[in-house]
Amino acid sequence: RSRRGKMRRRKSKWVILTAVGAAMILFGCAGQKREDITMQEQNDFSEIQREMERYLITKYGRIPYKITGIIWRFWNQQYDQMNFQTEMDGRKEMCWVRRYEENDQIFFSDSYFGLCIRQEYENKMQKNAELVFPKAKVVSFLNETEFSQAVEKTDDLKKAKKKGEKIRAVSWIIVTGIEEKELNEKAVQFQKIWQKEQMESLISVFLVEESYFLSFDRDDTETFIKDHRYQAQNICYIPE
Repeated sequence: RSRRGKMRRRKSKWVILTAVGAAMILFGCAGQKREDITMQEQNDFSEIQREMERYLITKYGRIPYKITGIIWRFWNQQYDQMNFQTEMDGRKEMCWVRRYEENDQIFFSDSYFGLCIRQEYENKMQKNAELVFPKAKVVSFLNETEFSQAVEKTDDLKKAKKKGEKIRAVSWIIVTGIEEKELNEKAVQFQKIWQKEQMESLISVFLVEESYFLSFDRDDTETFIKDHRYQAQNICYIPE
C-alpha cells in the first residue's frame, strides 16, 4: 500500500475520532465532564511515553538519558516521538524514539542505533577516503537516521543491512595535503569508491590547512561552518 493511501486512511480515522469525541462532549452521550475527558487524554499520553521508554530500555539496556521533548501523533504527524539526550564517548548526543500505529499494531523505530554503529561507519568511510586523499578525518551524523526495531544493539553494519535497514547518513570528510584545484576531481574519485558500499550518503568534503586538520575533532562541528574554517568544499550525494 502506498504512503499516500496510509496517510488518507489515518486522516480519515482521526476525522472520525474527532467527530465522535465532539458529539460526546456536546450531547453528553457518555455522561463525562470535560475535565474527565482531559484527564483521560493525559493518561493516554503518559502510557504512550512509558511505551517508548520501555522500548528504549528493553532494546539497549539502562542507558543514561534525559527526555528533552515529546511530539504527539496528530493529523499529518505519522508517529509519536520522544526526543532524548544521552552520552556517548563523553559527549552529549541527541536521539529519538518513534512510535507508530498501523492496523491496530504498534511498532517502534529509533535513532540511537546510529550511535552504536557510528565508529564502525566512520572507520569504513575513512579507510575509503584515505585511498584518495593523503590525509582524511570523518565525522558522521548517524543519530538522525531512522532504524527499525528489528536491529539489535550488537548488530554491525553488515547484519543491519541484511535485516533490510537502509543506512542513510550525513557525513563530513575533512582533508588536507592537496591543492584546492584538486578537490573536485578527488571527491569524484572517492564518490565512485564509496558507492560500492551501497549506503545512501550526503557527504561534504572540506579542504583545510594542515594545522587545523591536526586539531580538528567532533567537538568542532558546531563552529566549523560558522567560522568558515575551510578553504574549499565539495558536496556529493550517493547514490547520484
